[in-house]
Amino acid sequence: MTDRWHPSPRPVALVSCADKPDHEDDDAHLRAALLARGQPFVTVAWDEPAVDWAGFSAALIRTTWDYHHRRAEFVAWAEACAARTLLLNPPEIIRWNTDKRYLRQLEAAGLPLPETIWVEPDQDVDPVEVLRARGWGRGFMKPVIGANAVRTARFGPEDGSSAKEALRAALREGAMMLQPYLDGVESVGEMSGLWIDGVYAHGVRKVPKAGDWRVQDDWGARDEPYTLSAAENALGEAVIAVALAQLSDPGQPLLYARVDFLKDAAGQPQLMELELVEPSLFLRHGPETAGRLAEALIRRLPRA
Repeated sequence: MTDRWHPSPRPVALVSCADKPDHEDDDAHLRAALLARGQPFVTVAWDEPAVDWAGFSAALIRTTWDYHHRRAEFVAWAEACAARTLLLNPPEIIRWNTDKRYLRQLEAAGLPLPETIWVEPDQDVDPVEVLRARGWGRGFMKPVIGANAVRTARFGPEDGSSAKEALRAALREGAMMLQPYLDGVESVGEMSGLWIDGVYAHGVRKVPKAGDWRVQDDWGARDEPYTLSAAENALGEAVIAVALAQLSDPGQPLLYARVDFLKDAAGQPQLMELELVEPSLFLRHGPETAGRLAEALIRRLPRA
């Protein structure tokens, strides 16, 4: 133990969901790091009605992987929880980052991301017509509020009515995004950088199974350690800087952040997502990151 941090006698809540898959246990490294530093913790579902959040020194959102089914309820929970204890990341970030329209602010800031067409549920849009009008070789659709590649699909000029029907069906669940499909996801994969307390920690590369685009292990993808390029690192820093402007105290770094990239045809990074709510941190590929996260968390705990 150093003079920079001391554990709190009150436990930290590691916030999860009631139906988290048993095989998803990347946070084992974080739990071990907290134990090694003498910080008690309890894993609890965010929507468990009997929980008194004031009993925790902090609530650390980790695996709330069902929030996209009930976003409004989740955001309301985050605001209520933050009134009772220290919530990380804070509620203004939860509200902002759980709706992918945040990408509009990043685009307005001049950051490189794929051209995006936003489609609201009451709009009648033919995705193949969009593809042709924009000169995309293939297109990709995904929900504005979603996770784990649910309701995503790629489509080409030959898909016609099937692509339109897929979009219509998806719009019944909520707004959608249309983007050009970046083929590099199939060969190069998706790269992610992890930042802890504002400092880059480690990277990971996620590669889908042959012929697929989904980079989550639920869909058969594999992942491995990866070192961000200088361009990817710079883009990640710029993205996080925009996110900090959403905070009531922008001088306090985000406890954790994950930035996801794909490469375009020229090999340049394109921002896909900024994950500030409940991302997998891939601690199995950067176990030292777990210790950094544990210490950064403990430093923020109230001492009273």
